[in-house]
Amino acid sequence: MESSSPMKENDKARILSPYFPATTGGLCFEMWYHMWGAAGYNQVGRLKVYIKQMGQTGTLSQQAAFQVSGNQGDEWIKAQFPVGEQTKSFRFIIEGEKLKSYLSDIAVDDPKLYNCSDGTWNQGQRNYQHL
Repeated sequence: MESSSPMKENDKARILSPYFPATTGGLCFEMWYHMWGAAGYNQVGRLKVYIKQMGQTGTLSQQAAFQVSGNQGDEWIKAQFPVGEQTKSFRFIIEGEKLKSYLSDIAVDDPKLYNCSDGTWNQGQRNYQHL
């Protein structure tokens, strides 16, 4: 997400995945992200990942499955979390939100959904937050 003009404070950019079939669990979502920019409170934006089931209406007011905010340094960081049971087809919505600084871009790369039913996904990864 490019944060310079014409982007304004609180503007959002979203990436929508294709729909995946319902699952009883055992899947994990993974992506790499980069959030670097101006230092200081509320300068670099927020990155959230939502899981939305097909037919679910309304806004993205539900709790994000993953979220991180602020300056994370000049490095790519792996994010991963378990998907859990989904009773209907579902998709991921990756959302970046601009805060104050125009010097605070957010990037994501290599998102993937994979089988982690053996419990081997890395819970200790930096900035992991399962909500």
